[in-house]
Amino acid sequence: SEASLLFIPSHIKVLYVPHTPLFIHGTLYENLIYGVSGKKGRDDNMDRVLNICERLMLPPVVLNEIMKHEVIEHDWSSKLSSTQCQALLLARAFIANPELMCLEKPTEQFPKDQAENICALLKEHVQGRGLEVEDEKMALRRPRTCIFSTIRLKCIHTADTAYIVNRDVGIRIMPGKDVTESHLAFRE
Repeated sequence: SEASLLFIPSHIKVLYVPHTPLFIHGTLYENLIYGVSGKKGRDDNMDRVLNICERLMLPPVVLNEIMKHEVIEHDWSSKLSSTQCQALLLARAFIANPELMCLEKPTEQFPKDQAENICALLKEHVQGRGLEVEDEKMALRRPRTCIFSTIRLKCIHTADTAYIVNRDVGIRIMPGKDVTESHLAFRE
């Protein structure tokens, strides 16, 4: 059996995005910029934050809450829908702009159109070395990688490489665009 080893240098920013909502006590904006280690005023810029949230199709009522600096909640997950919470977790990840993003089922809670949009944003994050960042400085930024789990064929097609894990066959590695329904037939 072949074994693979993955080495991640210590200077690479890695971000894990869980499937369950996690919020800190504070405003929605504070939650969205939590963990941002980039240059202040650039990565946590309100316009950038709102643009990312809009691109994740968050409704205007949530965007308005983000702009309110005085609204502090103990539990945002009880105030928002599960889809909105998941979209905010994804927004936080895009805002943090890590070199390596590991996402657990990032599209599972979303309808088809939003799921496809999220996969397109993940692809754009990789290709542009960040989302809603200055294009002219792309060459100065480190490459980006996203590792995510999904059962949506359209999302698999956006991936450069797909790892299909099956108890009977083991792990198959192939280009994402080559994956078909038959490759996923083992799922129930």
